[in-house]
Parts: sequence; C-alpha cells; structure tokens
Amino acid sequence: MAPKGKTSLRLETWSDQVRTILFRGLSGGLPFSFSHVTNGDRSLKVEDFTLSEYDLVMPDILSVQPK
Repeated sequence: MAPKGKTSLRLETWSDQVRTILFRGLSGGLPFSFSHVTNGDRSLKVEDFTLSEYDLVMPDILSVQPK
C-alpha cells in the first residue's frame, strides 16, 4: 500500500481589521469546519489546514463566510 499524501488547504490573508472567517465543507461525504482569524495590521497571515490529519481528502464542497 502506498503511503498517504498530505492534503491541505492554505489560506493567505491580509486585513486591516481582526476578522474571523469560517470554512465549512464536505470531504468524501464527511462534514468539516474550521475558522481562521486574520491579523488586524495588514500583515500577511498564512495558515494551513491539513485535512489528511483527519482522514479527509480534498473537499467536494467548500463554503467561506465571515463570522
């Protein structure tokens, strides 16, 4: 059996206000959700959400909304 690869979503955000962004979706029929909080000083914030850590694959559906 081949080793499992890493599947992740990378977010890169810039904002002049601290904001929470909600991510929801379906991956292989399984629901998932996570949140991302931006920096408030217009600096780059990078965050990786590693789906494969939770036995998820690339999402079939992904929704992005402010909280």
